[in-house]
Amino acid sequence: MRSPCLRTASLRGFLPHSREETAGDYNFLIGMNVGDRLQMCLWELGTCSGCFPASSQVCSGTVSSFSQQLKKSELRRDTKRKLLAELVEDEKVAMEIARLEEEFRRLTEENRNLVTVHNERAQQLERLCLTDQRRQDSS
Repeated sequence: MRSPCLRTASLRGFLPHSREETAGDYNFLIGMNVGDRLQMCLWELGTCSGCFPASSQVCSGTVSSFSQQLKKSELRRDTKRKLLAELVEDEKVAMEIARLEEEFRRLTEENRNLVTVHNERAQQLERLCLTDQRRQDSS
């Protein structure tokens, strides 16, 4: 059985392979973390001299480039997580604003009704006071 790195090479047509072998190798690789695959390939390159026609400089450059891309990818994921958290928080704030606006509308309407009732009662009281004062004056 070949190592995952050689399996990858096999998938790319560098080594002869059968369809069944390729499918099994591919399924195995899908389940692996990209970093793990890279480490296995690097170990293999270091221990298997002459397996690949690549110089150590090319390999180092590739590893360095891959590492940089991996770091950029992680930074993007972190930024994405932060932005999603902000979006969720913004949605919560928007829902709270909508709730408070509705409560304000309801309280404003209730206040209008109370002012109307208060004015009606004040007029009734004034009429009763006038009626009472007329009775006292007539007696």
